[in-house]
Amino acid sequence: ISSIEYDLRFCKLHRPEQPDQARSSHCKRQQFRAALFYLESSDLEQQRKGYKIIKDLAEHGYADAMCMHGILLNEGRPNIIDSNPKAAVVWWKNCIDQHGHTQSTYEYAIALYMGEGVVEDPALGVQYFERIANHHVSAAYMLGECLLDGIGTARSRAAALSWLIVAAELGHRGAQRRVLTLLESACEKYPDDETGTLFETDTAPAQVMGHEDGSGDEDKEKTEHENDACGASRFNAGCEDALERRYTIGGGSRNVHIHRRRSSIVQDSRGDET
Repeated sequence: ISSIEYDLRFCKLHRPEQPDQARSSHCKRQQFRAALFYLESSDLEQQRKGYKIIKDLAEHGYADAMCMHGILLNEGRPNIIDSNPKAAVVWWKNCIDQHGHTQSTYEYAIALYMGEGVVEDPALGVQYFERIANHHVSAAYMLGECLLDGIGTARSRAAALSWLIVAAELGHRGAQRRVLTLLESACEKYPDDETGTLFETDTAPAQVMGHEDGSGDEDKEKTEHENDACGASRFNAGCEDALERRYTIGGGSRNVHIHRRRSSIVQDSRGDET
């Protein structure tokens, strides 16, 4: 941090050989880096200093700071900023519209998927994941999971596997385990299939077994029991069918079981962010 602060002292000095725009961009980048260090400090005053820098940069249209300001608003910081998911979504959407910002696109898609700070719309969330999935590892993972569960899109194991492989190739360790689990599960169910088409026939939309008003509770209790027996691991091949049935009971993220499941998937997707 000392080297960054030292550089900040001189980044605004007049340099005839450096264009004003380039100098300004360099200064903002250094300010942003310093702010991230301050936010990680255990000292409350340092954290406040970091937030003030982020907020100022965001208000001046610096894309990374706009995204980070949204993240801070969404999560909240004790004694610094109250949680405000609705305001967070506004910052991410503005950053997407103004800069096409990749991380903001991911954060906005997550908000749509979870229904936090915005009306739940997983179908629109999937569209935003698709925009960046080729180069954003967490978005590729999320797109694979949405296709696997039939959330916001027709269920397709083939397409899900393809996107999980993309995430795995981008270095996502959770996706690597997920791909192995799906392949092992398929081989166990169809040990004599040598055509390489194990996943190609499953493209139907997820079946809705219940309703948002709470009907279908018997199915929910049954699938809840099945999933509790599976434990916390979502990568247990023996639990695959039960997990998928659990997420066709209806109710969206307002259903506490669905919200818990989706939160787990989001956390897993973030696990390999760099």
